[in-house]
Amino acid sequence: METTFGESASTVGALRLPPGPDLPADQQARLWIERPLELLDACAARFGDVFTLELGANGPTVMFGDPAGIREIFRTPASSYECRPFNEGYRIAMGDHALFLQDGSEHRRIKCAATSALGHEGMEAHAIAIARTAAEMFDTALGDRQEATVALRPLFHEMAVRMLSALIFGDRREAADRMVAWFRAEVWRDTRAWKPWAGLHRLRPRLVAWITDELNLRRSASGSDRALDLLDRLLTAHDADGRPLSDAEIIDQVRTLTITAVDPIAFALTWLLAHVAAAPGVQNTARAEVEMSLGDAWTADPTEIVRLPYLAATCQELLRMHPVLPTASGRRLTEAREFAGHKLPAGATAAPCAYLVHRRPDLYPEPMTFRPERFLEHRFGLHEYLPFGGGARRCLGTTLTPMSMQIVLALVVSRWQIAPGASGGADIRYGTLVGPPEGLTIRFGPR
Repeated sequence: METTFGESASTVGALRLPPGPDLPADQQARLWIERPLELLDACAARFGDVFTLELGANGPTVMFGDPAGIREIFRTPASSYECRPFNEGYRIAMGDHALFLQDGSEHRRIKCAATSALGHEGMEAHAIAIARTAAEMFDTALGDRQEATVALRPLFHEMAVRMLSALIFGDRREAADRMVAWFRAEVWRDTRAWKPWAGLHRLRPRLVAWITDELNLRRSASGSDRALDLLDRLLTAHDADGRPLSDAEIIDQVRTLTITAVDPIAFALTWLLAHVAAAPGVQNTARAEVEMSLGDAWTADPTEIVRLPYLAATCQELLRMHPVLPTASGRRLTEAREFAGHKLPAGATAAPCAYLVHRRPDLYPEPMTFRPERFLEHRFGLHEYLPFGGGARRCLGTTLTPMSMQIVLALVVSRWQIAPGASGGADIRYGTLVGPPEGLTIRFGPR
């Protein structure tokens, strides 16, 4: 469906905002919910790098597809904006203490503690858990079959939940089984726009009770020799002033991680295999790198897999073409600011748009071509490549999704030759994300 409209100019106070569509605010909000990429493409074609959307209760939101403006937004002091209004829709699923809903000093405090819990030691352990989980799921899905056609989203949604369960709750299969059962019954059954939030809201009481029980279990089992998991680390984490997180804050960070990581990992893995299956040259180069450096990825050290440059570039290229979110967290200004010559008043929201920046031909020649080599040839700035946002609001999980992608890709190319299957139809709006088609498949075959 083609999106067409005229030009409208918004004002806040005495300042005129960049132009935008002349549709009523409720129609713009509906388009943003149901067909965000089409709306962004149409506005960029009509208005250029910077334009204003009226998104209902959020008021004027100025979308920046201009790297220079985005760099200045990322450098803006946190005291000059708040993100909670732009992220308010997450509250029902993530809770009042979710990092997304904090601003200023409270955001810094919780992020400091959460960052310490998600340190390098934990990530190395998680790399091993990712490889083990992925290998087990591929064995279950394909077994001894030489050829099979696999629906990607169901496979990778379950794989992502099991990976996150291993990170949060340690090596306990019953925890992963419970999480998968809950998500399958409450969340994945309806994938229409925004419906997953309703399922996550219904799941909230059980998640809170379960995480509370797990926290109490860890307190009573102090001094055990089992491997530490994320809950253990959150219990001992402190902010810059040495203050620990409360139980309510820990619970909401775990819920936030579950919600913000499961779908992005599943979608990224789905898109990754779909693109690699359609690009035999990329597939062969990735396989050659794995075999030359590590031999068989299935027996290699997973922490070595994530150091392979071509695999990393392939995953970066995928996240360029399909960023986790179309826009980074919007900053609602609490004072007037200027970004690359655009003067915005207090009350306006500045939103860095990864989707538009990642499709700029001046940055990424032939932007619709899947070409991992571009990330080996050039180092892009954080204002030019921003699948996880930037500045003080950069996502905590910037290593988690790429790590999962690289390990899964290495396992696949080591064992199989993959080819495109069914296209599955159009992309879908899934909560605040844009996801791949539900019916997307690929064919696994012998090498």
